[in-house]
Amino acid sequence: MVGNRRRHDGKSRERCERQASIAGRIGGSVESPGFYRALVECPECDGTVRSDERRNERVCRACGLVVATDHLARGPTKHGPADGDTGQVTTPVTVARHDRGLGTLIDWRDRDANGNWMSEAKRRRIARLRTYNRRCRSGSGKKRTVQAGLVEIARLTSELDLPDVVQDDAAILFRRAVDQDLLVGRSVEGIAGACTYAAARRHGLPRTLDELTALSHVDRTKVGRGYRYISRELELTIPPVDPKSHVRRLVATLGYGRNVHRRACDFVDAADSASTVVGARPLTVACGSLYAATLVVGDEELTQAELADTAGLSTHTLRRRYRDVLDAVDGPPIRETSDPTADVS
Repeated sequence: MVGNRRRHDGKSRERCERQASIAGRIGGSVESPGFYRALVECPECDGTVRSDERRNERVCRACGLVVATDHLARGPTKHGPADGDTGQVTTPVTVARHDRGLGTLIDWRDRDANGNWMSEAKRRRIARLRTYNRRCRSGSGKKRTVQAGLVEIARLTSELDLPDVVQDDAAILFRRAVDQDLLVGRSVEGIAGACTYAAARRHGLPRTLDELTALSHVDRTKVGRGYRYISRELELTIPPVDPKSHVRRLVATLGYGRNVHRRACDFVDAADSASTVVGARPLTVACGSLYAATLVVGDEELTQAELADTAGLSTHTLRRRYRDVLDAVDGPPIRETSDPTADVS
């Protein structure tokens, strides 16, 4: 076998076209598999043609002539690139889908891979396969419950801008709840919202119940009850919410830089050390600390109404937490002259 791979010239191309016409009579069009099965002899030296699965080409063993190129990857399907090979990639296995990403999707159009209309017998067969596939995907009541719950979790995590790891954790919690029959007498949307809320807190990306129920189809009471119920029954270990996680999100929403974020975190630590905010909601502590930080660093003051509206609080609650932060630092903060949007490392 010659190692060099060569492209054929005009005369060899004519012989390839003649063989392609024969292949068309055997297996259909030039792009069909019959075309490549028919090219068994090299059009230049009459040598044996082999298939190179890595390059999807047919190469002569004797002279190295590239007889044809197959644009379809006919090798084994891969679930991701390995060793730098970006070959054919399929959907990865994930717990966020009810079939874990292993289901089969049958197109509703009655056409084959070449775009041709199927015969009546094939159409009836495909229709039966669609029915069987639909029944297998959601056959029992638990499967339908899992399917509806995971769709709701995917919607909530997308609307709340949560990463995929939170969605996967929420899907695992929902599957555990279904396996232990915790949804008896409770709504799927309520438990799905509770699992999303619990997963976000477990990963240090908390969202308030008000934010979640604003997007959910159930009220705040049902989500809160569902959260307490699954936490108790599944024995979840969920750490308390750190006000700094709310500070980071509010700073990004309001467009401030690292100076404001660092100062707000310092105020949170001071209030926590002085025990002036014991029992207060973490979001209110974060808002009071952030307001104090903007007074110290910001050249343009952030109004209490703007911050309260962004966080979903009342101005009265914001002022009360701001006073608690002032008590922790022994007096009002001293203004610094700096740019609040400066990205200081």
